[in-house]
Amino acid sequence: MLAESMAKELLSRVRGLSPTWARAELWGYMRSLGSHGEEWSAELNEYLWEEFKSALVKLEGDLVRLELYELAAVVLAHRKSL
Repeated sequence: MLAESMAKELLSRVRGLSPTWARAELWGYMRSLGSHGEEWSAELNEYLWEEFKSALVKLEGDLVRLELYELAAVVLAHRKSL
């Protein structure tokens, strides 16, 4: 469920952006998943990381369905870099 809400939010953030700005938005979102100084458990960090990767898969599919192929390619490249 979290991956779906992440994908939905990411879609709203990257839709309409250039590939360069979309890449920056993905990196920014990924960094925002950090603990921000709080001490989180390793399990929580792993869970968020896996949900983020699942969200990227869903986001890529959504972008392809919307025929936003350049943005889908950005998401694919980002996912492969992880």
